[in-house]
Amino acid sequence: MNKRIVIVGGGSSGWSPKLLSDLFLTPALSEATYVIHDLNTANAERICRFGKKLAAELGMGATIENQGDADRALEGADFVLVTISTGGLAAMGHDLAIPEEYGIYHTVGDTVGPGGWARALRNVPVFIDLAERVNRLAPKAVILNYTNPMAQLTKALALTTDRPVVGLCHGLFEALAVLQRLLDLEREDEISAVYGGINHFFWITSLAIRGEDGYRMLADRLDG
Repeated sequence: MNKRIVIVGGGSSGWSPKLLSDLFLTPALSEATYVIHDLNTANAERICRFGKKLAAELGMGATIENQGDADRALEGADFVLVTISTGGLAAMGHDLAIPEEYGIYHTVGDTVGPGGWARALRNVPVFIDLAERVNRLAPKAVILNYTNPMAQLTKALALTTDRPVVGLCHGLFEALAVLQRLLDLEREDEISAVYGGINHFFWITSLAIRGEDGYRMLADRLDG
């Protein structure tokens, strides 16, 4: 079945190549239509060329479209992936620099504290507008959000649309990969972990390794 997958902010050279690679290699999505929507038309066109070349090299039947009009891009979408940054890197620079003037230093200034607060304020109106467009143009779409502050912006989407909304963060999987290396595990599925917290600030509240106390095993390894 041909799905329509829209990447809002699809001109991103950081996100889109990786996303398209993963999606192309998913059998159920290898023949889908991928719509790249970005305010930066030159970047969007560059990603489209990359997507077409990658699909051809992989022998996939994916269709890649560059659509600068938001309504046309979203119309009939089955999935909407959001990877935007309202204001761009220049605005994010202020999220770090201004708090530093008052002695507040962020390692990641896009989730909590004054930097995260400022970024949320920039993005929330844009996300509400996006959710309202999805309500009108893609009533069956699932929305997947990668933009930070992930928890706040995913909630803004969820409060504005009745469509399924999911916030995604790779940090959870990176933590599992670290545990796998530390404990010399052959497979990630040997780990059972329960996470709590928010994006970039999470805790593993319960950890089991092959059914045994994972925290005790981790403590023993670190002590050694």
